[in-house]
Amino acid sequence: MLTDLKIQRLKIESKTKRYADRDGLSLEVRASGKKVFLFRFQWNQKPQTITVGHYPSLSELLSILVYEQNIIKRPSSPIVQQPALRLQT
Repeated sequence: MLTDLKIQRLKIESKTKRYADRDGLSLEVRASGKKVFLFRFQWNQKPQTITVGHYPSLSELLSILVYEQNIIKRPSSPIVQQPALRLQT
């Protein structure tokens, strides 16, 4: 599981790298230095990805809460709910 300390210590490399966390949630560290939380899932047998938020403005705990509250517990497509997931940063 990714913790705040582990995320801070991740090194920025010359290309984008993803670090899986749990239940489709992952952290992408981009070459530009940005750290982005992503949620990956299957919808209608097609892989989908939603950007949940950027680190550090969206902490690991908050990203898990957003993920659980807005995606898992609702029967409709997460793509339809994507605008509701975006937080003002």
